[in-house]
Amino acid sequence: MRVQKLLCLILAFTVCLARSGASWASATPDGRETGWEDLVIRLKNDGLYNNTIAEGIRALPPPNPAPMSRKVKELYLARFARPCLPPPDAPKPKPVYVYPKVVTPENTAICRTFLNEHREAFKKMENGYGVPGDIAVALLFVETRLGTSPGKSNVFHTLASMAETRRLGQLGTWLNGLNPPQSRLDWLQETMRLRSDRAYKELTAFIRYAEKNGIDPFSVPGSIYGAFGICQFIPSSVAPYAADGNGDGVIDLFALEDALASLASYLVKHGWKTGLSRADRHAVLRRYNRLDIYANTILALADTVRSEPVGKPVVTVGRHGAGLKTRKTPGKK
Repeated sequence: MRVQKLLCLILAFTVCLARSGASWASATPDGRETGWEDLVIRLKNDGLYNNTIAEGIRALPPPNPAPMSRKVKELYLARFARPCLPPPDAPKPKPVYVYPKVVTPENTAICRTFLNEHREAFKKMENGYGVPGDIAVALLFVETRLGTSPGKSNVFHTLASMAETRRLGQLGTWLNGLNPPQSRLDWLQETMRLRSDRAYKELTAFIRYAEKNGIDPFSVPGSIYGAFGICQFIPSSVAPYAADGNGDGVIDLFALEDALASLASYLVKHGWKTGLSRADRHAVLRRYNRLDIYANTILALADTVRSEPVGKPVVTVGRHGAGLKTRKTPGKK
């Protein structure tokens, strides 16, 4: 009897571990054991659930609610949080023109060295697209520190997690501290649904990109919301804007020539051309990232790399203010 009871306890414990979503638990072909059921169904319906994707999903950890939680909180606070206004007689804070600790002599030297080491790649990009090397190197430095910090998240897992996280109940305690009133729960639920659909769109674009270019979709690092490469493209920006800069038939955004051609292609298709005024350059750079401070920083860093300072950066203070440091990615609205 004791042996039978012990066996029953072991069996029950094993079942509980499997149902908890432990990453090493064996998974059924349709993903039921790892929490990817809805995603698998959608991928099958869209004809994207091949053997590679099936094997990769079975090896994934369970969906991570953190990316969706961060995005939902960000959107909720932007919509409903009231700004803390200073007293009328309080001194006005000085505007923040650029990201702190970016436009420094040390970083300027790093960018100049990088330009010199890869002068042929930058010259090729400049000749082909008309985007100056100092602008391109400044953009790459702001995005990924010239490729040294491309992000620590797994792009597939991040996008798949956001696509699979569609209901408030899936967030568990992740929304603790937000304390939304009952009247805003419907807004939160609809926002999650829309963001889930957007993430699924990005995931399918990523799968198609990886398949077309012979890239393992489960091994690509990226940002907390799925942007990847030295130039930090979201997947849906690849097809319309990315380019094969080194002519090897593959678009690899971790290869410098491809990243340069892609960012230059993006800027040109959003209005960059030779002879633009500084204000117009600023406007085009804001199409890569909607924040004024982002465009300010690139122009200011490019000035120091070029060693031809042109005065203060252009600042157009919008409803978010010039000092906000929330990041966006190419093509993201």
